[in-house]
Amino acid sequence: MNQKILIADDDPISLHVISQYLQEAGYQFATAHDGQQAWEFLSQAPEEFTVVIADRIMPHLHGLDLLLKMQQHPVLKNIPLIMLTGAAEKTEIVAALKAGVFDFLHKSIDKDLLLMTLKRACK
Repeated sequence: MNQKILIADDDPISLHVISQYLQEAGYQFATAHDGQQAWEFLSQAPEEFTVVIADRIMPHLHGLDLLLKMQQHPVLKNIPLIMLTGAAEKTEIVAALKAGVFDFLHKSIDKDLLLMTLKRACK
């Protein structure tokens, strides 16, 4: 697989679990501990990543704010963002999807659902 995934989550356990799932599935990936670090990775190497998986609530830059910044960039605007959440109201999910989020996954992350969603996003 030549797809590289960027995972952005301030929760070290979620970051570890998702990293493990991707590693087992053969994906290359990088991890960011908050939205600002994710933005730095993306803006420094916009061609490097195929998909972004981002937590909805993170320090410095929330997942939706990260998406809005990506949408202003000529290359990054084409990269799908899968949003993660521990708890979200239906209205927040609808708003995120309307804003351009590729899909919304609830924590704790189901491995099969994550990999299936990732496979769709990589196409």
